[in-house]
Amino acid sequence: MTCITVLVVEDEPLMRMTIVDALEDANFEVHEAEHATSALATLYGNIEIECLVTDVDLGDGMDGLRLASSVHGKWPTMGIIVVSGKDRVMPADVPDAKFFKKPYKPAEIAGMIRELVVARRKHLVRTAAG
Repeated sequence: MTCITVLVVEDEPLMRMTIVDALEDANFEVHEAEHATSALATLYGNIEIECLVTDVDLGDGMDGLRLASSVHGKWPTMGIIVVSGKDRVMPADVPDAKFFKKPYKPAEIAGMIRELVVARRKHLVRTAAG
């Protein structure tokens, strides 16, 4: 499998650093953003992100649920993982999004990223084959 590219959106620097380091140790190519605005700038750049991992509470501006909805609308095959310290909260219009409650184990997130990306790649191959 080729390298998996992930975007982590987390406003808390220590949490962001922890998950980014863990995902890099698991051989993912990881991009990071502190808030939704910088996440969208990364997504609209020339980088093909295969999975978004976003916290729900991102401080000021757009929250992670709205970010997930926006990303799903523009890139419907992208894997989306939502994390929160609160009980399960999910964007209603992103039916395939996965949820993890904080604190979570980075290895579990890494495993779910792999599952989502493998499914995405299979879908893209089937679509291209016609």
